[in-house]
Amino acid sequence: MKKTKILFLIFIFFISLSKSMNLEADPDFWWHLKDGEYVFANHEVPKENIYTFISPRNWVAHSFLFDTSLFLFYKYLGTSGIFFFKLFILSFLFSLIIYRVAKYNQSILSFLILYISSYTLLSWGFTLRPHLFTYIFIFLTLIVLEKRLFIFIPLILLIWSYLHAGVTAGVGIILIYVFTQFLKKSFKESFKIFLYLSSGIFLILILNPYHFKYFMWVYNVFKSNIKIWSKYITEWEPIIYPVLIDHEIYYLFCLIIMLFLLFVFTFSNQKKNLFHVLLLLSIFYGALRYVRNIPLFGIISAFILPFYFENFFKFKITFNKLGKIRFNFLLNIFFILGSAYYLSDMFLNNRKIEIDPKFYPVSAVEFIKENKIKGNILSPSDRGGFIEYHLFPDCKIFADGRLSLSPEALRDFFQFWNLEISPFYFLEKYPVEIIIMPKNIMLYFIIKKRKKWVKIYEDKYFSVFHLRFPKFKS
Repeated sequence: MKKTKILFLIFIFFISLSKSMNLEADPDFWWHLKDGEYVFANHEVPKENIYTFISPRNWVAHSFLFDTSLFLFYKYLGTSGIFFFKLFILSFLFSLIIYRVAKYNQSILSFLILYISSYTLLSWGFTLRPHLFTYIFIFLTLIVLEKRLFIFIPLILLIWSYLHAGVTAGVGIILIYVFTQFLKKSFKESFKIFLYLSSGIFLILILNPYHFKYFMWVYNVFKSNIKIWSKYITEWEPIIYPVLIDHEIYYLFCLIIMLFLLFVFTFSNQKKNLFHVLLLLSIFYGALRYVRNIPLFGIISAFILPFYFENFFKFKITFNKLGKIRFNFLLNIFFILGSAYYLSDMFLNNRKIEIDPKFYPVSAVEFIKENKIKGNILSPSDRGGFIEYHLFPDCKIFADGRLSLSPEALRDFFQFWNLEISPFYFLEKYPVEIIIMPKNIMLYFIIKKRKKWVKIYEDKYFSVFHLRFPKFKS
């Protein structure tokens, strides 16, 4: 019976990988790759965003270890390297989740309900970005707290700070745990954990190459730009916006799943752990406030809720019974063949980076490169990373997905693309010499009629405009 359970879990593992391993190029993929190239070439982390022509260029490469690893896999193994890098990360993540949920859920149906719910919430974050490591390190942090292995807290926080700024979420989780221990009057233990947390933060200040600037940059960027991000960027919007205004089914489905999981947690007969209560409510609020936090609710639910699911659902089909049914060997063969199918499907169909020419200005960038055109390029931020990766240093961009601009420049940038300010006022204010823009937006027809801007290239999806008499030397 144990063999059947293991084969079943392996089957679920390979289904999860197969459905998550597509290599569609995320807009942030390109600038992460570029930052990794910089670290490898210069043997130091970037202290500013050298790819933009807009000042100030303040930048902390908070994921420099991820960026460098990504670049090295790509440099030495090509697109196959990107595939194996993502495979390694997701394999570790899914292994943690499946083991945890299966360990505390003997019922097959309760296992599937919780695992599929967590997987759905996490699926928003399966693109190859450094936040994948934040999901892993949140899980590891919760294991350390549960097993009372507090001595590992400083090391976890230090390594995490090399991979993603989500380490701040880890600090928050540990503080919630300290608070709950304090409320339980476990003063000695709460003080002990706080010392380990302080040691971890101290290690980051000493050993992270950005030192004190690391935390100050995260705080200042969030404080300065969060209102602009939440107005113009979907992942920073409250969940109610994409649900009610944009009618995006995925976010509505996620909201229903989160409410369902909270319902199970609330009405389960299992005695409630105060830390679990505060943590789930905190992350639920975070997910309502910013949709990018939905996966955090998924990963934390996968860790906390197995205890409560087993006591809420009374399904009779358990893993033990699964191993005792008639013709059990046929079921084992099915799981083996199914695993083999999804494994082969994953390796055969997901080995190339998908670059959509409808989204990325592939031909336009090739035209600029072939004709050795130099200058300051304005494009939508989600194309900026692709452009800088292929055209820097001959060309610099206004903004990429990191959006490391002053609040004034960032606001002007979004208002330009949304026609909330005069586009010509914007183009006079900033030293733009080249514009790469999609042809399916109103702004294209406005710029097209302006004699000052000459169309030098056009394909089915994008156009390139060049300033007729540029004021600024590139």
